Order: sequence, then structure tokens, then C-alpha cells
Amino acid sequence: MTTIYDIAKYCHLAPSTVSKVLNGYENIKPETKQKVKQAIKDLNYIPNIGAINLSKAKYRNVGILSYYETNITPFNHELFADISNHFYSKMNDAKYDILFVCRNVLGKEKTFYQNCKSRNISGVVLFGNMSKPEMQEMMDKDVPCVAFDYLGEKNIDSVTSNNKEMMETLTNYCLNKGHRRIAYISGAKSDVSQVRFQGFLDALKQHEIVWDENNFYESKYHDDEKARSIVQKIINKKEVSLIMCPDDFTAAVAIQVIKEMGFRCPEDISVTGFDGVDVSRYTSPKLTTIKQNTFEIANALGDLLIKRMQDNEAKVQRVVIKGILVEGESVQELSKVKI
Repeated sequence: MTTIYDIAKYCHLAPSTVSKVLNGYENIKPETKQKVKQAIKDLNYIPNIGAINLSKAKYRNVGILSYYETNITPFNHELFADISNHFYSKMNDAKYDILFVCRNVLGKEKTFYQNCKSRNISGVVLFGNMSKPEMQEMMDKDVPCVAFDYLGEKNIDSVTSNNKEMMETLTNYCLNKGHRRIAYISGAKSDVSQVRFQGFLDALKQHEIVWDENNFYESKYHDDEKARSIVQKIINKKEVSLIMCPDDFTAAVAIQVIKEMGFRCPEDISVTGFDGVDVSRYTSPKLTTIKQNTFEIANALGDLLIKRMQDNEAKVQRVVIKGILVEGESVQELSKVKI
């Protein structure tokens, strides 16, 4: 592997001079810079980022930190994976290197913050459970951060969908289809889950419908076993015409369980999802859901993080990205039920 010493020998320069060129020092003659650049090309030299002056390299490293329940990773959760993919493209176009933040530092378990400092990460996008101490530490420390779906009190830039409005829209859609006996499955307790549930309650209030608290169920996002158990319990009670799910994954599980138990969706029991990820287009029937605009969410996260890295004293921003209702085939209009 070619080293800076090989470059120095090839150019008849001191290794320290080559190092200064690589690190972008300004007091280097143009002809010397050109000689080194040509040598890099001729010798196919690949710079070792870790060996470059840290004060300059750090501004090109951006971390993605995802902290969920034990069954979720940024790779198996469709919504976060989609946002991360768009975020990667955004930051790659802006010439930033993308790193995934974990707890390992030289083979030893450390905190997320220690990982960021050891790898010279200059900015981080946060996904997942923001209430955990390690995530709180990230928000309080000196590494610029921007968070997705953070509605807390920390003074941090964030991007979220209009969750309350979207859930209210989805609920009104179902109520206008004639549904009154509704089972509501919430995701794990969080600010976003609470905001969505409030949107649900507000829609019921507009229609002067009294909510039966016995039809509220708390699940976990992306948990097949938990979702199955709850849906089976709901069906066995034989009290509802509609199951509203916290995400498309749970909704897909619900449709499968309904069929396995000998019922029809939507003729016997209707189902809604949330997020609008790929699975919603491939369920049978196609899922009625809310689609979050992952492309715009990722762009906003990227813009905020770049601005924060460039000016850590800039005014904190909370950006809201609108989602849309996607009308599938999983919500039955009750007047059209076929016996």
C-alpha cells in the first residue's frame, strides 16, 4: 500500500511537506501542491483519514445514531431505513462521510458520545428512543445533533411529521365510512404516540363519539409476537369493526391474523396502518394508511445538521413535514358490507 513516504520519495519532497499538502495547508507553493496531487494519481494513493489532521477531517464525518427497542435496528425498520437512505444520499452529495454510531471504541464498550468523539464525528442525526440517558447525553454535549420525531424540551433541532393532524385525518376518513366500534393500537409510549392518540380523540370528539377506553391497546413497534397477541384478543372480543394500527408492519400482521382466524378484511374487520412504507402496497387488501414523506424528512434533517455544524450558535429549528392519506382497500364502508 502506498504511503506518504512513497509520495515524498516520488516527488523528492520531505514527508512533512506531503502531509501539509494532504491537510490543506495554505502556505504551500502551487507547484508543490500540483506535484503531490499528480503523484497521488500516479501511485494510486488512498489517504488514511485517521492520519489526516483532525481539525480539518472532522468536518466531513457525520454519524447516524439509531437507538430503538432490542428487536429494531436501522436496517430492519422500513421507515427509518428509508429516511436513512435518503439522508445518506443528501450528505454524500454534500461530500460528507457517513458513519454508524455504536458503543464500541477500540474493542471496548463506551457511550455513544465517547464513540462520536473517538471517531471525530462532527455531527449526528438521532433516531429512536430519545428518553434514554445516552441519547439525552448526546443532546447535551458538544457534538451538533438533529433528531427525527423529537418533541421534547431539549434545545435541539428536529424534524417530524404532522402526526396529530395525520391521525386526525385518518380517523375522520374511517368515521365517514361509518365505523364507530374502533380498536386503537398504540406504539410504545412516547411523545409521538401520545400526539397521534390525541389526534384520534379529537376526531372522535368532532363526531360526538364517546371513546371506550377498553378498546385501547399498547404494543411495540415492529413486534410480530406482541401484535399477533393483541389482534387475536381484539377479534375474540367481537366488539369492533375497525383496528387502527401504529404502523404498517403491525397492520400487515393484523390482516394476516384476521384471515388466519377465519374472517375477512375489510368485510368483517377493517384495518389501517401508518407510515406508508413498501409493505403497505403489497398487503391484500392494499392498506389504507398515512404516508410520511421520507424524502423531505431526510432533506430537512440534512439541511439542519449541515447548518448546525457550520454554526453551532444558530437558532434552533423544529421542522414539520406534512404526510398524506393513502386510500387503499382495507377500510370497508359499512353501508356496503356484503353478508
